[in-house]
Amino acid sequence: MRQTMALVLTLLCTVCTSLGQILWKLGADPLNYVWLFVGFVFYGMGALLMILALRSGDLSFVHPLLATSYIWVTVASIVVFPADVLNGWKIVGISMIIISVILLGIGSARSEVSVS
Repeated sequence: MRQTMALVLTLLCTVCTSLGQILWKLGADPLNYVWLFVGFVFYGMGALLMILALRSGDLSFVHPLLATSYIWVTVASIVVFPADVLNGWKIVGISMIIISVILLGIGSARSEVSVS
């Protein structure tokens, strides 16, 4: 149950930090302090969610999940910024991240079973 809570909190963290980065990009050019500020708020919320996730889950399980933020930023940037494109290299990279996170999750689950 604790690992499930850690999973949910970490995924929420990655969504918040990714949204914060997208908002920073929106606020950077042309300079818009409102978007920048809101981006910092979301990034801060992500940090707090990560702290909560670390309290309820193992670091070796929680930390690799942060890599999913690359997926959220890539997908969101294509939607928000029309000049960004999804090419084959990005698809391969996203696929590798997904496979890596799954393998690390399986490894964490197996170590829990063998320790018990």
